[in-house]
Amino acid sequence: ASSESLYDHMMTLEEGLVFHWNDPGEDGVGANVFSGRIVHVSETAEKAASYLALGVSNVEFPTSESELMIGSDAIIGVVSTSDVAKYYLGSRMPGENGIRKMEDEKQTLIDSKIQTHVGDDGSVTTILSFEKNLNEDDSKEIVIKKDARNTFLFAVGLQSN
Repeated sequence: ASSESLYDHMMTLEEGLVFHWNDPGEDGVGANVFSGRIVHVSETAEKAASYLALGVSNVEFPTSESELMIGSDAIIGVVSTSDVAKYYLGSRMPGENGIRKMEDEKQTLIDSKIQTHVGDDGSVTTILSFEKNLNEDDSKEIVIKKDARNTFLFAVGLQSN
């Protein structure tokens, strides 16, 4: 169960980083949609997230971090621009053959946003929320399987880096 009422499940990914998600519906509008939210909490603004990312890999049992990342698709939210988009992960570096934004016609996220909130104690909460179609029209995009094992990856860019 999730600590957030809008979500069915939650998992702590690392200290200060939690992933919440819903099971896709059985039929109707929500049957082909995966809803997720990543919440990052930092004690200070210097340790706040500059971006949050959730990816899906087609490698079920990776033997290394690089094997998991390369060839994956990701949803990346950038705090400074409020941009949330889908990306191809061709390598660990930005660029044409590396981390690159998918073409406009492949940007099919629903209700996606990245937000920050500064608490009275100086803590910063950054939230990436999105809804993504399980099966996209693009045969190259990795499918999130409804009733099977999926391999997800995550990343957090910190303000201090």
